[in-house]
Amino acid sequence: MELGAAEAPGVVAVGEIGLDRRYRDVLPLEVQLAWFRRGLELARTRGLPVVLHLVGWHGHALELLRALPPPGGVVHRWSGALELVTLMSLGVSRNSSTALQPSHT
Repeated sequence: MELGAAEAPGVVAVGEIGLDRRYRDVLPLEVQLAWFRRGLELARTRGLPVVLHLVGWHGHALELLRALPPPGGVVHRWSGALELVTLMSLGVSRNSSTALQPSHT
C-alpha cells in the first residue's frame, strides 16, 4: 500500500482492507494485522473512509479498529454476529450489499 496512492485524484476511500481467517495458511494473522494497521493509518492520515473485509478474527479486528478508528467506512464482507453493532459505534456502517457470512472457525 503506497501512501502516495491515497493522494491521487479521485481517491475516495481506502480498501478493501481487513482480516480473513480463511487465508491464514497463505497470509498468517501477523501479516494480515500489519497490512490492516497500515491501511487504517493511511485512512486516518488522509481523512478517508475505509471499505472493510472482516471474515474471522473479529476480536483482533475490533481491537485494531478501536485503537485506530477510521473516519468512517462501510463493511463489505462480515462473518461475525453482535460485533457488527460495535463496528457501527465506531462510525462504520453496513449497507444493503454487505455480504454476511456464517462465522468461520
